[in-house]
Amino acid sequence: MTATTEPLQIAGTAVERDSRWRAVVERDRAFNGVFVYSVATTGVYCRPSCPSRHARPENVRFHPTSNDAEREGFRPCKRCRPDQPSLTERHAETIAAVCRVFETAENIPCLTDLARQAGLSPYHLHRVFKAVTGITPKVYAATPNPSSASFRITFPARIWSAGTKGSKPWLPGSSD
Repeated sequence: MTATTEPLQIAGTAVERDSRWRAVVERDRAFNGVFVYSVATTGVYCRPSCPSRHARPENVRFHPTSNDAEREGFRPCKRCRPDQPSLTERHAETIAAVCRVFETAENIPCLTDLARQAGLSPYHLHRVFKAVTGITPKVYAATPNPSSASFRITFPARIWSAGTKGSKPWLPGSSD
């Protein structure tokens, strides 16, 4: 073949040269919320970290927000749900609510009751609670005074940001 009939492999498509494409290929969670991408052949838009199979670069477009993608006629992916908070954010909110139940309960609730209120199985609640807080629900329940300063120092900050209301974060032991 002559040089004029061979496709140029060096340059790639415009999408392949875009730094956002690298985030999609690497499924980089750091870019979630920064942009979404849509696939023309499926009519779906996804988060950069979506575990679905990668589309061909020539079928991909980038959008700053989910609303922009929807305005162009794309629907949200059913796998990564880019129109909803991320799984990490949903887990943090769920665990913040479970911590509030511990704080307000007169008697320590059992894991089964907590799981039912959270809409999770007891096993899954235990795993998610430990992943978010770094401690088990039993250890959290056994903590004598979760609103003490020493507890706040040792307890992971992720739980504080989970229940943020405006600019005031929710802390275990707080009444609002």
